[in-house]
Amino acid sequence: MSRVVGRHLYRALPALPLALAVITLILLAVGYHPWAAAVILFVRGLLNSAIPVAWSTWLTQGLAHDPEAGGGLMVAVIQLAIMLGAAFGGLLLDHVSLAATWFGGAALLVLASFAAGSGRRLRPALNTR
Repeated sequence: MSRVVGRHLYRALPALPLALAVITLILLAVGYHPWAAAVILFVRGLLNSAIPVAWSTWLTQGLAHDPEAGGGLMVAVIQLAIMLGAAFGGLLLDHVSLAATWFGGAALLVLASFAAGSGRRLRPALNTR
């Protein structure tokens, strides 16, 4: 995965969360078929492990003059995302259903993909020095 991220970083930034959203919905559709779920979870793990690699690569390229600040920013954003995702998922679980948490997670992943966009707007903003 790191080779793919290295060659296609700006395509990977929006594609990875979008692929995870699709995998999440497929996993929900598979239901209780253990072997199918195991394969889907394996693919999800591969995709999920590529996201921090993509973020780290993006930050180190954009903040080459101050990588420590980029690392701190990444940790803060991850912690914020965990907190907001847990609150959102908890609300969906408490007030709607378990399946709603999966759909909600997939929706958030699609929003993350749109937020990353094509990556073109991210390049110049980070390379200011």
